[in-house]
Amino acid sequence: MINCQEARNAITILEVECPQCGDSVEVFVKDGVVCTDSVCTECGNIIEQSTPIGDMKCV
Repeated sequence: MINCQEARNAITILEVECPQCGDSVEVFVKDGVVCTDSVCTECGNIIEQSTPIGDMKCV
């Protein structure tokens, strides 16, 4: 049972396309949503916490 709980709490790191400039942004994903705010280093756009990863284009 502990292993199932550990898997549920796992955080995945993905690179997605910035919706504003198209540069790649590293996001931390848990349960299909971004779990921390991420900032594009190119344009400064913020990908907010709780954004569904399905709404983003993976790089």
